[in-house]
Amino acid sequence: MCSFHSIRFHSRGLPAQSEIAPGSSIVPVTAIEAPTELIHNGKWPHVRFSVDAVWAAAAGCQLWKRICDIDPRRYVALMEQLVRIKAQKIDMKTDLPLAIVISGTTVSLGVVRALGKQGVPVVVVHYEDSDIACFSRYVISSEKVPDPEHFEERFLEALIKYIRDYGAQIVFPVSDQAVLAVSRNRDLLAKHCKVACTDWPTARIFIDKKNTYQLAEENAVPAPKTLVPNSIEDVKGFCVGAEFPCLVKPSQSHLFDKQFGCKMVPVSNADDLISTYLRSSKLGLDILIQEIIPGHDSCVVNYNAFFIDGAPIVEATAVHFRNGPPLWGSPRVAVSQHVADVIRPGRQILEAVGYNGFACTEFKFDSRDRLYKLMEVNVRHNMSTSLSVRSGVNFPWLEYNFVLQGDMPKQPKMEEGIFWIDIIRDIGHSLRNGRSEDMTMAVFIKPYTAKHIFAIWDLLDPRPFLKRLAMLVFGGFRKVSSGH
Repeated sequence: MCSFHSIRFHSRGLPAQSEIAPGSSIVPVTAIEAPTELIHNGKWPHVRFSVDAVWAAAAGCQLWKRICDIDPRRYVALMEQLVRIKAQKIDMKTDLPLAIVISGTTVSLGVVRALGKQGVPVVVVHYEDSDIACFSRYVISSEKVPDPEHFEERFLEALIKYIRDYGAQIVFPVSDQAVLAVSRNRDLLAKHCKVACTDWPTARIFIDKKNTYQLAEENAVPAPKTLVPNSIEDVKGFCVGAEFPCLVKPSQSHLFDKQFGCKMVPVSNADDLISTYLRSSKLGLDILIQEIIPGHDSCVVNYNAFFIDGAPIVEATAVHFRNGPPLWGSPRVAVSQHVADVIRPGRQILEAVGYNGFACTEFKFDSRDRLYKLMEVNVRHNMSTSLSVRSGVNFPWLEYNFVLQGDMPKQPKMEEGIFWIDIIRDIGHSLRNGRSEDMTMAVFIKPYTAKHIFAIWDLLDPRPFLKRLAMLVFGGFRKVSSGH
């Protein structure tokens, strides 16, 4: 089991602004990450950092024990002060149209950086206090709006107001809640700007997994054996002769996750299954009962693709390296890798609906029949967006150009072997689940010693990470390591 004491971060000093020539690469300044380039085209100033701020970010990730040993009030005050540090904003002297990114999670941060590093002025419209993307240096402004899940009409009114106020020409909904509200009201919003998401008839198929698995069956896309119970009698009938353990999965993941704190629940016997069903039913949540596909987290593969009129235009694949929590969670470490066997089924499920836009389709390899089985389709940009960008495939940027200008994307070459790491979640889950994962120190540090990019930490854009550290102190690893 790994220990924080085994993870060392070393400060190597920070080059002065005068020492960095326009267009040059930045030498690595910490062992946390070696940025490959600094966005600098002669008109954008470099960000100046406090050495103390960089040290605090590194130290905060390095030694959770030290955090616990000091007075929490002092640490919270320090983090709040650091989060308020205004890293010098990029001078967005650009003619590129302004984009609004809806929601402020880790997913949103990846989209914000993917667009901002290309010079796109970005406004974040968010609705949760825990949002971090609004702290990015690539965000020119942020606005709080009502939660679209509970106050859709008020959310739309606020969104339209900010579209007008900022002169936004495109919106990117990047959470399930935002996709539901935006796609459902796409025609209304299209009167004010372009909308970077698929239409409602398509979105409802993939957001509700009952529809997804039915579509898969109709189009011969391999998927796990799945039962959709309509009553407690259906559940009890399933339990007779059922093979346990099995999974209880939600029809709509974002609703389930808020109540259960996870994407799915493994159940080991009939009593657990009935109890979980009754709890879900009481909360008004539809569920699926599904067989467990055996295999490690590395059996899970993402097929990321941009489609136009049902045809794949740009594709990239990535393999989960470690999930949080293990087996049942979202990726905390992933790696860019070409997996040819998911291309065909990935295309097949999206072609069946004439898909338009970006989608992340998740498969898991089943060693019993050596097939990749469909797990879910996300009709929004995924958590590891920055992995595709770092690997050479900037999906938000190509979608931005196609939706606004009609520029037909071309398939770029994807660099394989790049790791994406959500460092706080990775360390937290490794400490909590290291023994059950049977993970050696060599396996743990492998992503950190290879080429990699961090989900949140970025030396050139530190404030989102500092905000996450402050949240860590307030809520502890349990809340933060759930990841969004």
